[in-house]
Amino acid sequence: MPSSWIQPVFIYSLIFDIASYIVLSCVFFVLFKKKIINNKLLFLSLFFLLTPFLFNGFLFDWSKFPDQSKYLNLSYNIRNNPEIIFSSDQYYSFHNLKFLITSSIYAFSPILSLETYIGVSLVNRTLFLLTLIFFINKRFIDNYNSILFLLAPSLILYTSIALRDTFIIILMFWFLYFFYMKKYFYLIIIFFLLILFRFPIITIIFTFLFFSFFIENNQINYKKFSLLLLFIGSITFFYNDKIIYLLNFYREGFFAEEFGQYTSVSNKIEFQKFKLGYNLSSVLLAINSFYNFMLPPFLKGKINIFYFVQFLEGFVIFSYLYIRIKFQKNLNYFILFKWILIYFFSYFIYSLVIFNDGTIHRYKIPILFFVIFGYFVNIKKEKV
Repeated sequence: MPSSWIQPVFIYSLIFDIASYIVLSCVFFVLFKKKIINNKLLFLSLFFLLTPFLFNGFLFDWSKFPDQSKYLNLSYNIRNNPEIIFSSDQYYSFHNLKFLITSSIYAFSPILSLETYIGVSLVNRTLFLLTLIFFINKRFIDNYNSILFLLAPSLILYTSIALRDTFIIILMFWFLYFFYMKKYFYLIIIFFLLILFRFPIITIIFTFLFFSFFIENNQINYKKFSLLLLFIGSITFFYNDKIIYLLNFYREGFFAEEFGQYTSVSNKIEFQKFKLGYNLSSVLLAINSFYNFMLPPFLKGKINIFYFVQFLEGFVIFSYLYIRIKFQKNLNYFILFKWILIYFFSYFIYSLVIFNDGTIHRYKIPILFFVIFGYFVNIKKEKV
């Protein structure tokens, strides 16, 4: 595995990272001093803040997630020269703005050094833990789910690396919080941040809003359902070419990521076999894509420790959900049905564009925990 071209030698990197850890630990000590968190939560926060040391450099080399170098390099340059934010037009395209915003947050964070991947990862981990603490204190998340969110290996991994995935995960949680608290101004802000950080996430948000609109409490509002179908049918009818174009645009990009260079002539020719359209062969392609998306790599015969942990994690999480739902008092089947639909429909949409097993897992995790978080918040709010 190649080593980073930007990090200092190991001993200096370790000193910088420990210093950053100490600085960010002070945030949790302040919360403890103000009695926002107790002894147990302070200890857990300090302990789980250490995960970037394990997951970003020890278990996984930074090159497994090479985009980390983009954020680290840009945040380093911004801290040394903040004028970059305002003077460089190359970052103001919709595509690059997500890098600029994320890197600016890292650049102006209190960590002492922006020369290591772990340093930036510690910022991500701190933001995730602070978000979790907020929802625990607001009783938006119960003890069982708190433990799950702290121990889930994939959630630890993607909040312990220097990528914007952490922002996507926590913003999806905040979206649900503001939705159920009916704070629509903040909800709109979160919505635009989400589509800025990962534009395809808009499909997940609309899926959630769609099913929430007509599945209410203990009933399905058929009038609203009919209106939604009419609206979606009209949009599909008038913009069917643009919809299929966007779908194939993202599909081709992810296809190239898995099978070849995007600009390769042979790749473009090969992609024609996987191009979607309004025909029977596309239905078969969609079914096959969904099957590929849902099936863990371990069950596809890809045997290694990483895929085994993914499989085991999935088994444990769904076993946990089954047990909790099975023994749930006064189970609301309408709410359960709504979130099952959101889960499968969201996965189906993403399955139409993604081919790589690693990328599939990376995109599945925010959706899975969005659904888990949302379901339990939903049933809690319906009981109030």
